[in-house]
Amino acid sequence: MNLQALSIALLNERKRQRLSRTQLAAVSNVSTSFIRDAETAVEKCSLGKLVKLAETLGLRVDISGWSAAEKISDLNKKFDALADGLGIYVVVSDKEASVVATEQNLVAKQAKHTADALLILQELSLLLVRAKGYAEEAQVLVKQIRKEAKQ
Repeated sequence: MNLQALSIALLNERKRQRLSRTQLAAVSNVSTSFIRDAETAVEKCSLGKLVKLAETLGLRVDISGWSAAEKISDLNKKFDALADGLGIYVVVSDKEASVVATEQNLVAKQAKHTADALLILQELSLLLVRAKGYAEEAQVLVKQIRKEAKQ
């Protein structure tokens, strides 16, 4: 299938499902102008958004004649090695991918946050001591002012 055939397939499927461009834009998270371009001037469109639009309509886009599988496999291996080195693992579902820290990473982060919290508490403690000192000085000054006012 070439790009022009994809464009026609997108238009026909949208019409078959009786969706307006506005309705399709709302469910596919692309703009109405993108849908117009996909149906009329597909060469202007990004492949990623075209695939997203096709999937929203229930269509599947296959790319043939490209040895992407090998490249993707190599990239996955490199990514996995990098993730292992960083102490993370990747959870991939059919809808989204997320990175989850390992228990060791979480413990290290918690320890850092605990240390940061302790430093903040120490600083607050020092500020309270200073504030108490200032309050005591203020009380002494008030007493002196009252004495002078009585005289």
